[in-house]
Amino acid sequence: MKRIGIVFLAAVSFLAPTLVLSAMEPAVGAAVAVSLKNGKTVTGALKSANEDQLIIDTEDGQITILRGNIDRVAEVPPNAVDGERGPVISEDEPAPPLTVKPRKQKSFFVQTIFWDAAGAYSPAEDDLSKRVSALNGGGTGSYSGDSTVVPGQGFRLGFLFPMTDRGMEYGWSLDYTKGPGLEQRIVRRLSSFSSATDTWTYGTSFIRLLNETQKRIGRGKRVELRLRGAVGLASASITEDYNYTGTGSLASSRSKMNESRWLAFSGEASASLGFTLRGMAIDAGVVYGVFPKRSKDTDFPEFNWTPMGFRLGAHF
Repeated sequence: MKRIGIVFLAAVSFLAPTLVLSAMEPAVGAAVAVSLKNGKTVTGALKSANEDQLIIDTEDGQITILRGNIDRVAEVPPNAVDGERGPVISEDEPAPPLTVKPRKQKSFFVQTIFWDAAGAYSPAEDDLSKRVSALNGGGTGSYSGDSTVVPGQGFRLGFLFPMTDRGMEYGWSLDYTKGPGLEQRIVRRLSSFSSATDTWTYGTSFIRLLNETQKRIGRGKRVELRLRGAVGLASASITEDYNYTGTGSLASSRSKMNESRWLAFSGEASASLGFTLRGMAIDAGVVYGVFPKRSKDTDFPEFNWTPMGFRLGAHF
């Protein structure tokens, strides 16, 4: 009987650590933070566990951690598992480098950007004012003129890859931007029955292929800062639609259309906040853009657009 008691106590002593660990540890599949004795922390989903080791499914792949190197295992909220991972310690050699090959995770994004006009047609607006003043000084009848500028808007699709585990990302995007438009009118009046209106309408558009780099500060938190830069090639287009209409002694009508295309470099820089939601992130911030320029000629005004904008996007 005494011998049976000794065997029972030995069995309990052997199984007790395993039973305690099983009772205290999070369930398989839970989000965990594993604190190691070397001061590092491994975060991810608990893949499996036994009395010798844990297997954690991290952002960069599966990591095996020996029990003897674990200080503490704690369950954490699912959105908090994007932390710094430390090297796994072996039994024979303390703190060797981690040999798990990182797994790059590509993220897709869509964005819309609301651009201001930013004085893109300022020289043309000044030219119109000077022209109306000159006509009133030496022409027949009275002249008036006005300019109306509309802002631009862009739409973008792209993807990003992680460059390092410290929040640097790179990728490519395809962007279509409807640039600012300009409408100018000169109205000539000889009398109540005779008048004429010259109208010039200009529009711009850009298709851009951009190489993008992003730095995420506070990565893994609910709100993070994102600093971003992009540079690439733009296919630019500017159109002119001219119309003349008259009444009375000036009665007539005519019109013409022109278009010019060119290639040039384009780029931008932005700062935004990313808000993490379930399965996606919302991105909102300010952007500074540089678009292709164009010199004045007989058909088109000078175009120089370096706008500020507001960006709203979603990352998946």
